[in-house]
Amino acid sequence: MPGTVGVDAQPDFLSLEYWEDLLCNLNDMRKYRRIVASLAGSCLSAATPLLSSTKEAACLVALDIVENAVVSIAKVEDAYKCENETKAVIKEAVQQLSLDELLDDMDTAEDVDGNRLLPAMNKLWPYLVICLKNKISMPIVRRCTEVLGRIIQISGGNFFVRRFHKDGYIIWRLLALSPFRRKTLSSMDEKAIILPYRNTSLTSEEPMAEISSQKIQIAVLDMITEISSHKRSAIALESVLKKICGLVMCIIH
Repeated sequence: MPGTVGVDAQPDFLSLEYWEDLLCNLNDMRKYRRIVASLAGSCLSAATPLLSSTKEAACLVALDIVENAVVSIAKVEDAYKCENETKAVIKEAVQQLSLDELLDDMDTAEDVDGNRLLPAMNKLWPYLVICLKNKISMPIVRRCTEVLGRIIQISGGNFFVRRFHKDGYIIWRLLALSPFRRKTLSSMDEKAIILPYRNTSLTSEEPMAEISSQKIQIAVLDMITEISSHKRSAIALESVLKKICGLVMCIIH
């Protein structure tokens, strides 16, 4: 009859073919997720060592790659959780319909690669610390604080509590930067013979430019704001909250 051509047929939820197609689509999604996970993991593994590079351009590019790779891995884990939820619903329906053949196929297609993000963060953290210690390039330090704030929000603060408690002094020390503070000689250096033409280099260290110092402090404060403004990541700062507050008050005054 006219007007009936092209009308989509209603799916037959009781047919074997319907559930076979559904499982086929789910398997295709799993394969795609694994490909993305593999590519993101490879990019992260390749870029992580470059965070210790003395070349500014290489380090900045590596930070961009690391940030994007972490975002991708987090989305892969979210997709993995959605797949498991979908699979559970399909499995329940297949059991009720007594489609034993499909049930056997589902039992043999177990997937155990859902935990990728935190192991990646464990390997990445020491290299981020190296970036924060960089004394040659201020853009690297600022960019590193941006990346750090982003990945803590993505990964959750629980993982970083112990790391901030142990290595956080490197970050908080950046808040205490002063463009007018000069480093004096240590007790051992005071006994050294200082030649007239080397007096300046031995008794003091050239201070950081005022604008660079301020930009780093702003970047660290922005990172703290980003972390503390999200419930999932804020816990990372709880154990060091008093120290941070004290440093911030010093900056204000």
